[in-house]
Amino acid sequence: MDSLVRRGRHLLFDVGISLRNLIAKDYSLTGRCDFYTSRETYLAFSSSLISQRNNPIVPAVKYRMLALVEFGIFERWFKTSVPNSTVCLRPPLKYAVQNSLNLTNLWGMFVVLTGGMAASLVALVTEVLTSRGLHCYTTHYPRL
Repeated sequence: MDSLVRRGRHLLFDVGISLRNLIAKDYSLTGRCDFYTSRETYLAFSSSLISQRNNPIVPAVKYRMLALVEFGIFERWFKTSVPNSTVCLRPPLKYAVQNSLNLTNLWGMFVVLTGGMAASLVALVTEVLTSRGLHCYTTHYPRL
């Protein structure tokens, strides 16, 4: 995570609890939220049960494990056992910009405005020249 993902050219795809554990450890070390989890999830939960075939206790254990997941008990245990597990959970929805407005901050806007005006001028000139050419063509060569 530190060598590849921090540079911004890679991402880490793993089970949600593992990612939250890694992000919480990184936040505890640095004090910054350098990593965030996505809003979308791929794997709901990574728990499983292995037993012998036709074991009569499996349906009861499966029912109770599902209840623990649905009631959020596993999530609660994780939050209490791993400090800072929810600090960097989602990226912020709004970013506060503290810079004042000046020409160095706004030059891109003026480049886009000038480029759009230049493109529209080229389109206008092309349209006028094309319409004159078609007008001359239709006056000299009448339709059959």
